[in-house]
Amino acid sequence: MQVSLDNLLIPHDKLESGFNYCQRHIDELLKSSNSLYDKNHYSSSLAITILVIEENSKLNLILKCAMEKRGITKKEWFEITGRGSHDNKLIKNMEERRRELLSFTYDDYLREVERSRELGFDVSSSKSFESLKAQSLMNVTEQIKKFNLVKQDCFYLNWNGKDWYSFITHAPKNIQKAFAYVNLQIATNEWANIVLKHKYLDKSWSDKAIVEQFKKEPLLEIAKKQSKQDFVNDMKKKIRLSYTYFEQTYLKKQSERNN
Repeated sequence: MQVSLDNLLIPHDKLESGFNYCQRHIDELLKSSNSLYDKNHYSSSLAITILVIEENSKLNLILKCAMEKRGITKKEWFEITGRGSHDNKLIKNMEERRRELLSFTYDDYLREVERSRELGFDVSSSKSFESLKAQSLMNVTEQIKKFNLVKQDCFYLNWNGKDWYSFITHAPKNIQKAFAYVNLQIATNEWANIVLKHKYLDKSWSDKAIVEQFKKEPLLEIAKKQSKQDFVNDMKKKIRLSYTYFEQTYLKKQSERNN
């Protein structure tokens, strides 16, 4: 992709420092979210995790432009930093993953499973090819945009038109805990994947020494832990619990507030 100087905002030679700053920024947010979660402050932990999801979109944009060896355009940057950009940041990485899955072939799936096995992942818990393709057909964009409202309801007490409302005071504690945990794990894994992809951007995977070095990466342990069957089963339970509440109770309350 060629970028004209008129459209260029951030030059290519500034991407490396920008990536490192953004990576450190997200790392601090994750530490804060984990600390709050461990102290049972689930609503505050969730709010910060939602900020991480937004910042991951920024980190991924910097990586994408680095991979394409170009700078960042004004349009690209203001889409995720300008007024009203919270929705775009929340769905950007998810929509990219969805597009990838739409073009994902069975041969791609077999290669990914084999690569995961070689890297030491528990592939017994891997989603089937059919499940991944079904996932690509699910459009949850409008629901995910509501995460910005969740974040606000975690930080602030509001009047919903009839009564007081906040996520802290009205969401059951077990829901807060499950929702905070699920999104913290997802956001952490996404951040680790982006950081690792950047670190090995110009490395040759035909070099066995590079592959062995990658296998020992501490951040890779995050994804390996999340591939284990007991973790996957526990996540499924928490996802069902938290997202049932989110769709059947929280979004309904939001609709009432908007009327």
